[in-house]
Amino acid sequence: HERGVPVIGICGGFQMLGKTIRDPLGVDGCRGEIAGLGLIDAETEFFADKRTVRTTLEIAPQAARGILDGTAGIRLTGYEIHMGETVASSSSVILGMLEDKRPDGAVNQTGTVFGSYVHGIFDNPVFTEKLLNNILAARGRPALTGPAPAYANFREAEYDRLADMVEAHLDVNALERIINTWPSRP
Repeated sequence: HERGVPVIGICGGFQMLGKTIRDPLGVDGCRGEIAGLGLIDAETEFFADKRTVRTTLEIAPQAARGILDGTAGIRLTGYEIHMGETVASSSSVILGMLEDKRPDGAVNQTGTVFGSYVHGIFDNPVFTEKLLNNILAARGRPALTGPAPAYANFREAEYDRLADMVEAHLDVNALERIINTWPSRP
């Protein structure tokens, strides 16, 4: 970041971007407080309960700056799986609103650092293309040509390729026999 490289944090990475991380219950190891990277003006506190939910994040107009320029209103579908809450102060800008009307994420004042609790935001090809083109433009590089590929399609193709390799190199029938004869546990 000190050399002008954009920084993006998802989930735990988002928590680390802030000023402090507090764990008063010791849910992630030991009780206490540690300093974060201080790249956004936010503080995190861990809770005992883990939040696991599919959600949609809509990028807020005020967050669409810097590397997020042109992304206002884009809806990103993903999921949250985290313990705790990160609260941004007034000097940080909220990245967007979740479908349940909770704020999520934060962006620094220059738009060079942002974080979110939502996993999967880069699966949206429109968002990812705008983000990458903004980063390229900031570096004086030409924009990507053509639409960004849909990551979900790529991921599914890779899963299919992996399944084909497993099927070609593993005796699936023998594996099923082993599984079916394995002693059940109470």
